[in-house]
Amino acid sequence: MLKNKTILLLGGSSSIGSEFINNYYKKFHTVISTYYDSDNKIKNYKNVINYKINLSKSSEINKFKKFLNSNKLFPDIIVNLAAPKLKFSRFENNDYNDYVSNFEIQLKPFFEIVKFSIKKMQKNNFGKVICLLSSSIIDLPSYMNPYISCKYALLGFMSGLASEYKKYDIDFSNISPSMIQTKFISNIPNEFVSLSNQKKKLLKTDQVSKYLYKIIRSKNKNKLNNFI
Repeated sequence: MLKNKTILLLGGSSSIGSEFINNYYKKFHTVISTYYDSDNKIKNYKNVINYKINLSKSSEINKFKKFLNSNKLFPDIIVNLAAPKLKFSRFENNDYNDYVSNFEIQLKPFFEIVKFSIKKMQKNNFGKVICLLSSSIIDLPSYMNPYISCKYALLGFMSGLASEYKKYDIDFSNISPSMIQTKFISNIPNEFVSLSNQKKKLLKTDQVSKYLYKIIRSKNKNKLNNFI
């Protein structure tokens, strides 16, 4: 089923993205992975295309779409893993730019790539669009307001798309894990991480990677919201 499919991972060089690609790249015809920092670039596997991009810049997103179009690379599967480092701070110490940076990295490029791909998915009567959310949309932890606000925006975005395109064979799925052991949480105080670990054991990247692959390879329509 997946051997002739192209998968695009926004934030493919993230801890979860690299774990997923290293384990499952052979399952797909083509893997497109975006990265920002060369130190995090995925290995040069034969069927993996690494594309350097600052996802917060519209000009670079437009160049990326032109690259995809000119090379006839139309994603069958889109996975949104892009996110800035988590900032832990009281609301009164936040700046509106803290919200903007979350939306520009997590939502804007995702919107652009889904819009670029959706007509092809309709034509092919196949598509999978997957977004990494967070269990914070139900746990609602304190001191993470910009992050939670963006995750709710993504939840609304995906819910609206699932409703609008339900007559097509396009699968929209959110994955909402609890806290994961990655560099993403390096700015969070240790006592908060320890408390989260006591409530629900911290997930490892391979657990999330396996669950992501399970969602992708499912032949049936997945649930919109999946908590792990």
